[in-house]
Amino acid sequence: MPLTDQPQTVLIAENPRAGVPGGADLVDRLVRQLTARGYAVERAREPEAIRRRLVKPATDTDAPAAPPPACVVCAGGDGTISMVANWADSATPLAVLPLRPENLPARQFGFDRDVAPPCDRIASGPTR
Repeated sequence: MPLTDQPQTVLIAENPRAGVPGGADLVDRLVRQLTARGYAVERAREPEAIRRRLVKPATDTDAPAAPPPACVVCAGGDGTISMVANWADSATPLAVLPLRPENLPARQFGFDRDVAPPCDRIASGPTR
C-alpha cells in the first residue's frame, strides 16, 4: 500500500442474504485483517448504497463524491460479483470473497473462503 496521509479505502460490497452460516464472521475476519494492514474499510450491504458509492454523480451540482475505493471486495455470490462489476469503474480492482459454496466465477479465478489471499492481493496492488 502506498504511503499517503489518508489510508486507502477498501469497500466491501456484501450480500447479507448470500452464503452459508458463518458468512458474516468471514466478512468480519476480512475487515480485521484489512484494518490491521492499514486500510480504511467501508461495508455496504444494500444494492442502492453500493451503487451510490461506486457510480459517479451525474452532474457537477451533486455533492462531492468520496474518492473511489482502492479496491472493492465482492462478498456474496455470483449476483454480487455481477452487480459490482457493472457499477465499478473499469480501473477499480475487484476481489472476491465467496459466501456461497457454488460461486462459479470465484472458483474459476481461484478465490475461496480464506480471507488471507484477498488481503495479500489487495496489499500487493492492482493486478489484471
